[in-house]
Amino acid sequence: MRHLIARLIQASVLIGLLAMFSYASGLHNVVRMRAPAAGAWWNAHEFYLMEGAATALGLLVALRVGVRFAAEAASIRYLAPVALALEAALLLPLTHLCARVARIGADGGAIVAPNRMAAYAGFEGGKTLDKLLIAALYFLKTVGFGFLLGLALFGAVLVGAIVSARGDGAPIDVRGTRSSRPPMPPARRTPPTPTA
Repeated sequence: MRHLIARLIQASVLIGLLAMFSYASGLHNVVRMRAPAAGAWWNAHEFYLMEGAATALGLLVALRVGVRFAAEAASIRYLAPVALALEAALLLPLTHLCARVARIGADGGAIVAPNRMAAYAGFEGGKTLDKLLIAALYFLKTVGFGFLLGLALFGAVLVGAIVSARGDGAPIDVRGTRSSRPPMPPARRTPPTPTA
């Protein structure tokens, strides 16, 4: 399962960075010159691919972190596939949610960066760098919000697994889990000292 999650993370990074770079640099125009139908499709979907890949990346990284935290519990092996299926089913609504939240705070008030970029790289180069910076920040914010939602989803699945495993209300037995620490030696009792 770890290999599948790692491959999905790599695919999300690749698709997200490609879509981000294409959106910022206008790469869809080059594709449109070679294949007009493919270029038009790419132009219509590159922003949504960037948002979806960023959200998926955040969810998958959260799943990987959650699986590492829950790796000590031997009784919840099915947790990662259940969480992955839940994340896949909720990817589209979570993409819209993360994209909306990532847009908070994006306004034209911070004009220092575009002016400095235009001063160093010229007008066209500065404009491209500015779009790339905005797209990269938006991508990272979407990844961050996807990560937080992914942790919340994994926590919900973990709580559900614990509750379903212990439905009778019995306390959770930690002896069934593996631990990296050696067991504690039993406490020694000392006889009471006589008082005079």
